[in-house]
Amino acid sequence: MFYCQIKKILLLVTINVEVGRVDRADRIGDNIVYKPMGGTVNINYLAVHNKFQGTKLAEIEGQKIYLGDYLLRHCERLILELRKQVGIVFVTLNSTEQGYHLYHGRNSYMDFEDDVSTFVEESDYGCHKLYKCVDDMIKPRS
Repeated sequence: MFYCQIKKILLLVTINVEVGRVDRADRIGDNIVYKPMGGTVNINYLAVHNKFQGTKLAEIEGQKIYLGDYLLRHCERLILELRKQVGIVFVTLNSTEQGYHLYHGRNSYMDFEDDVSTFVEESDYGCHKLYKCVDDMIKPRS
């Protein structure tokens, strides 16, 4: 939880994450065998209120930075700090259709392949399953 001030409005931002793992599913005959690929942090909840969606904070070399991008980068910085204590290879999340462009289009999160699996809550069944390698994330400031 942290505070963020946008246009003279103070927002209380809550980000919820959990640890897990990503497995590769191999079909051997009639059986599916799951092989662990690496530890994960799953972003359970990161949302921008409708009123603030599309709020542009900056433009750097023609690339627009929106409030959602800022909040995601902050979350990624927290995950990089957590990585120092817990073995994390991937960041995973389940995106709504509305959030898909934020993650996939602007911040390099990739769609899960058919042979890769992770636990999905029932409430996320209609969402896009996305991942990003932690090594591809931003580096924390020194």
